[in-house]
Amino acid sequence: MAAKAGGTSIKQFANMCSSSSGSNNFHRDNFLNDDVWLKPFLASSLKPARIIASHLFKGDKPFLDLIRHASRQSLIVYIYRDETDRVKSAIKYVVKEILCSTKKRLPNKKMPDISPQTLGLTNTEEECSFDEEPFIEQIIENRVQEIGYSVPTQLTCAVWDEINETGPNILFVHFSQLDTLQDHLASTYCPGVQSERQNAATAESSKKYVIRLKDGKGRGEDISLNDWIDAKLQTIEFALKLSGGSCKYKTRKMEDYLSFCPSKMLQVFPEK
Repeated sequence: MAAKAGGTSIKQFANMCSSSSGSNNFHRDNFLNDDVWLKPFLASSLKPARIIASHLFKGDKPFLDLIRHASRQSLIVYIYRDETDRVKSAIKYVVKEILCSTKKRLPNKKMPDISPQTLGLTNTEEECSFDEEPFIEQIIENRVQEIGYSVPTQLTCAVWDEINETGPNILFVHFSQLDTLQDHLASTYCPGVQSERQNAATAESSKKYVIRLKDGKGRGEDISLNDWIDAKLQTIEFALKLSGGSCKYKTRKMEDYLSFCPSKMLQVFPEK
């Protein structure tokens, strides 16, 4: 799954489910992205985990490998989120949890090459503010962290072709249905395990996030992060060329079918 599609909750659930059913859930977080961790996963126990979950961070390769090599009895579930909506969530996350963190101030492990000075960053417990232009160029355009782990980099022509050639058991699930998906999995593989609820509303922080806009003469205004994203959202991907990829028609067709389906769960079969 791409970043900001409920991955943390489904990974937590998978670990709890495996532990409760007696399987060994030992594996490195997001281990599907690195082949070096596959053999240790296999050799760690007589009963490897029956449910595993992972973000996909290295383009389409991890997904291609999974489709090509999964057994016929395996069910592959891809958690899907509309890319524009995902970008919105990713930008907010990167700002609030990384850029404006007061626990791990810049430059930090996730942003080692970003300095507060180049962003005009002022960060306190009550407010975090920064300049618009360097924020766009250094953070969004450079696809920093969650912003870059996108759907178009994963659902490529190669992936859709592989689905047609391999015919895997693959299910696309809208991220809003993660709770339901976990309930179904728990009833079969780990009765009694509660789903990791990811749709419950969380309390908004009182901290303010402010972007400073400037015109050509150096004058401008301060605007809240939420208002800025709402105003720019429909043009961010176009202006910064964030959502390229290939075979987007096939992805959008799947998305349309998924939206029409009451369950928001869609099994995809090879095209004839």
